[in-house]
Amino acid sequence: MTKRDGERPAKRDEKAPPTLQEDLERELGKLGLDSPGRIIEEFELLTISDDATFLAREIAKKVKDRLAHFVQLLEELLAPNADLSAMNECNFFSESERAGIGKAFRELMSVLRGFTMADVEGNEDAYRAFLKECLPRWAAQKPFLATVTKRLHEDWSKAEPLQGEHGYFG
Repeated sequence: MTKRDGERPAKRDEKAPPTLQEDLERELGKLGLDSPGRIIEEFELLTISDDATFLAREIAKKVKDRLAHFVQLLEELLAPNADLSAMNECNFFSESERAGIGKAFRELMSVLRGFTMADVEGNEDAYRAFLKECLPRWAAQKPFLATVTKRLHEDWSKAEPLQGEHGYFG
């Protein structure tokens, strides 16, 4: 703030408080993980409130939310609900491909339940332990998820009639 706003200007020798980016890098550094900048970008961690008191918890929530999105996608491929997209997408994959989808689903569900365990404990160390375990497991699943999502994208552009397109006439 300026003098006009009634605030004193900061002294030149006073150290500015750390930025959110710096706080996030320091928090992720405690986990011993590579590429904190990539993690910050991938999980949109700069959208966390600057004054978050429990930074590890806020990071863990962001990570959990992103992973939950992919778990839901995989679940719909394994057990489609009655909507048109899910009924068609499950047919894009063979039985053996669905077995791989099931394996990825189980892995990511295990990761999400790790968040649930940390949430029950409710302390920063539990959230850090979750992140330390979760982020490498997530990174290991990304190539498979990229293959699945690419396949979904490509198969939708094929000109085949939609299963269930005409709805229920019962």
